[in-house]
Amino acid sequence: MTMSSSDTFVLKSNEQSAEQILIRKELINSIKQQVNQFPEMMHTCFILHFYHDLKYEQISQLIGLSHNSIKTHIRRALKKIKSNREEYHEKNI
Repeated sequence: MTMSSSDTFVLKSNEQSAEQILIRKELINSIKQQVNQFPEMMHTCFILHFYHDLKYEQISQLIGLSHNSIKTHIRRALKKIKSNREEYHEKNI
């Protein structure tokens, strides 16, 4: 089946265009690169929390830092990612 010039193609609201998919992939790769450059303890806390789904208390027991230290590392990591995302967004609009 072929589409004629009179046919219209409308994306459903939950579908993404190829451009949106590419932008999302670039952003994800940018975040992964940034996470890999975090200081060791921030990187470890971030990976354990977001990739391995561990709670702050579990991370605290595992690596021997206080609950508040874990929370601080993760909060700072998220702040860096948010800042990077905003910079990325400004460059690509």
